[in-house]
Amino acid sequence: MVVSKIVDLPDSSENGDDLVIPDMMFTQGKEPVGVSMALSQSSSSVSSHPIDGPPCHCSWRTVLVMAWTDENPGRCFYKCYLHGFFTWDDTEEPHGWQKLSLLEARDQIHRLREDKKSLYNKITELQKQLTVQATAEPAHRPAEEEIDLSTTQNSVYSNREKMLRQSFLISWGGCIATTAIMLYSLKPYI
Repeated sequence: MVVSKIVDLPDSSENGDDLVIPDMMFTQGKEPVGVSMALSQSSSSVSSHPIDGPPCHCSWRTVLVMAWTDENPGRCFYKCYLHGFFTWDDTEEPHGWQKLSLLEARDQIHRLREDKKSLYNKITELQKQLTVQATAEPAHRPAEEEIDLSTTQNSVYSNREKMLRQSFLISWGGCIATTAIMLYSLKPYI
């Protein structure tokens, strides 16, 4: 197994993520098979397939990645995940309003991720409380609050009877109205 540290990525600097690549995934002179797939799931990837960049010192292809550091926000570079080789894709560093906009966007993304995490934690906490409350509630329910099953069944049956009566009356009314219309239209012929 080959383990290399992912650097200049917003998530990996906080979590300490490592990219683990089995040795059998490599062939001499080519990029590792699993690197492009791992990058497609990362928010710092520019594309899901490797872009031909300058080769590493080991003659393997490099992968295009985007940096999100304070010094180089949104700046693309080519990187070899095994040896740490990198070179900038562009020659010009972001500056002025572009740099400020990229830093603000990065900070907003971090805030939104934290908000999302806190909301998921809150949902989990509320679900646990609801589960505890649901399991504890039947044991502590007073006898006068219990629902009488026979009363409920009687109300259901009476509602069904009302519906049947109404549908019966409506169908007979429709039948009588149809007969009357037919007789009225046939009146000149009789």
